[in-house]
Amino acid sequence: MRYARFRHFFPLVICCCAGQMSWAQRAAVAPLVPVRPALPLDVPASVATQRKQTTALVPTGAVASARPVIPAPVYILNSRFIIGDLGTVNPTDIADIVVYRSPSVPALWRSLAANGIISITLRNKFKLQTQTPLSITRGLKLASQVKYKVNGLLLEDTSLRIVTSDIAGLDVTRATPESTDTFVNIRLIQSEPNPSRNPPNTIQIRGTAAR
Repeated sequence: MRYARFRHFFPLVICCCAGQMSWAQRAAVAPLVPVRPALPLDVPASVATQRKQTTALVPTGAVASARPVIPAPVYILNSRFIIGDLGTVNPTDIADIVVYRSPSVPALWRSLAANGIISITLRNKFKLQTQTPLSITRGLKLASQVKYKVNGLLLEDTSLRIVTSDIAGLDVTRATPESTDTFVNIRLIQSEPNPSRNPPNTIQIRGTAAR
């Protein structure tokens, strides 16, 4: 009689147990990850770029400081040759050095004196492969009136020759209706100074000191 009273509840209990077993057998679900909301469509591209840049992380640590660019003077050998790298000059062959600053610069070199001119005279004869501004014009096949620059400085004395191995590149600015002249800028190679060994404004003098 007691069994008959509870037999109606047995199917319900069995269903609940089966439901609990099926829930335990389910695979584990990864936790929800918060999603950054997308920018609205009406936000300008510049603002979107600015927002993206502000959220970028900047790595901590030492920040490399920009080395100040020190304009180099123009080096002239034996009043005839323009060089860019002094590494080709043997210090023992130097007979005289003259440093020109305006207004003491010779008239034909004044356009090159913005950063100073160092004129070096050598004792011994030497051979260098050089080019004249005219030969550079012929190599570029320029037919119009041409003016020349050295590292951005106007070259008025076209009798000066440029050491070929010291030419880093040539920049040609064609003539326009506003300017009838074509400019050829001769960029010279320059040796990188070592700031730890030779700080700025350091003057090095080689020779034997007399006692």
